[in-house]
Amino acid sequence: SPVAAGLGTLLGSTVPVNERYKKLTPASMKQVLIEGANRIPHESIYVQGPGTANLLRSFELLQRYEPRVSVFPKRIDMSDEEYMWPHTRTPLYASGMPLMLNLTVINGLGATGYFKEAPKWIPSNALGTLLSFQFEFSEVLWPWNGYLALFVHAKEAARYQSGFARGTVTFRIHSPPFPGE
Repeated sequence: SPVAAGLGTLLGSTVPVNERYKKLTPASMKQVLIEGANRIPHESIYVQGPGTANLLRSFELLQRYEPRVSVFPKRIDMSDEEYMWPHTRTPLYASGMPLMLNLTVINGLGATGYFKEAPKWIPSNALGTLLSFQFEFSEVLWPWNGYLALFVHAKEAARYQSGFARGTVTFRIHSPPFPGE
């Protein structure tokens, strides 16, 4: 959008010339704008995206930026009912339809990249072990981003359970080095 382009231009002008080659990429601008944004109270992710721009916070993030991979949204919290609506209106049942979510993978490491291996679900509580994950993802992250689709199923052993499952989805991205590295 024109607003994001203007914000990116303002932010880019604050980076010293000798650091611009590694710090100023489409991915770094997207990362600091998303991570710097203020969430809008009482609105779904589908209404607000990352929220409203916070130029000062994005500036602070850019000043200490190191190339990396990130995802949006960075966290899936089904207890945040307003933000994750409409997904929070449909409980996850054993033998029911899976919860389907798409994440944007932002590759600040380079214009291209790929998943080194399939993503993994690592449960961190007992209910987390009762979930089954399937993943689909971009074969190539180009240019600067791709997708990670999550299909979450409750296993049959979860049929009489309730509560919140916790865990982490992990993955590794490989990108060719910047010229000169």
